[in-house]
Amino acid sequence: MKIQRLQFDDHKEHWHLQETHLDPFNLFVGISGVGKTLIIEVIKLMAQVATKNHYQLNGIEWKISFTDDDTQAYDWTLKTAVRDRSQNDLLRLLNESDSTPTQIVYEKIVNTTTQELIAERSQKFFYFKQEKINPNLNQHESVLTLFSEDDTISRLKQAFQRVIFSERENPQTRFSSAADLNAITFEDFNKTSTQVPLLVKAFFLQKFRQPDFTELKHYLHSLFPSIGDLKVELTQDNHEHYQLWFQFKERDIEHWIPQARMSSGMFRTLTHLIEMSIAPPGSVIIIDEFENSLGINCMPDLVTFILSRAADLQFVITSHHPYVINNIPWQTWKLVKRHKNRVTVTEANKIPEFQDEESFFDKFIQLMNHPDYRKGIL
Repeated sequence: MKIQRLQFDDHKEHWHLQETHLDPFNLFVGISGVGKTLIIEVIKLMAQVATKNHYQLNGIEWKISFTDDDTQAYDWTLKTAVRDRSQNDLLRLLNESDSTPTQIVYEKIVNTTTQELIAERSQKFFYFKQEKINPNLNQHESVLTLFSEDDTISRLKQAFQRVIFSERENPQTRFSSAADLNAITFEDFNKTSTQVPLLVKAFFLQKFRQPDFTELKHYLHSLFPSIGDLKVELTQDNHEHYQLWFQFKERDIEHWIPQARMSSGMFRTLTHLIEMSIAPPGSVIIIDEFENSLGINCMPDLVTFILSRAADLQFVITSHHPYVINNIPWQTWKLVKRHKNRVTVTEANKIPEFQDEESFFDKFIQLMNHPDYRKGIL
């Protein structure tokens, strides 16, 4: 999958992301509060709606253009109703989760490569592949999950399943049966590798792709020279549950050190390395605030590792750390700014001041001094 363009409107909260073009590699930069994380959350929401049928959307409208694994291009438009709330309703929501179902008032999916209209629905009509359907059919669920058994829709859903968010998650991964875990085959894992927790990915990388796991350990050693070895261990607790844990050895020390003693920087580094080692070609890797928990010594080398995978994967990254920005080609920078409730994104290679022949360092200085950066919120 490759995301080409997206735009988003939240009519309930009154904020708007203007149409944004995405390249194979995208580094969103800008001062805090301009909307970089909101862009990440928009992509996360779209992926959730495309792959799951449990969500609440209130006054949301979007359009996303993307390609699937067969390089067919699509536009997906979706709009939901705005639910009005009284003051009493809002007070109740402080203590209870909002279980009101989403009402989709408009949705359209078009194959823009062939100009085929796959689906279009409103409150008055519903067409799916030229077939007329009852417009009242499940207005709370997207076409992408409602018709997931259809071959075309299944491909689109699988494309969104390849949107991977490289985040620090709960480090514990528990199972009721070790036999079930060990029975999983390489083919089974390949089908679901983008959808399972981080430690499961690491376990099967170790089990099925030992050369890649060895390369990962070598890379970890280059970033943390004190590390001598790493493994993913399946253990049983007192309640007869099984858990996966990282364990590591330091050089010249024989005993294994438990994951609980792993630094947050090392765990964050492992997260990035594993996600990018496992991700199949055509995946979209999303990393918000890349520098979080990372030591300065890790950042340039991790950026190098990311850039080595740029030919196979699409990256959407946010950062405001000079060690990250300075090591990523300036042509991939996307400057985010916000005027009141409208977020806009400008590609660095379209900013006139960036077109002269300057070094990377000078480009960074230009970025810091650019008025759209310094006055990113108006």
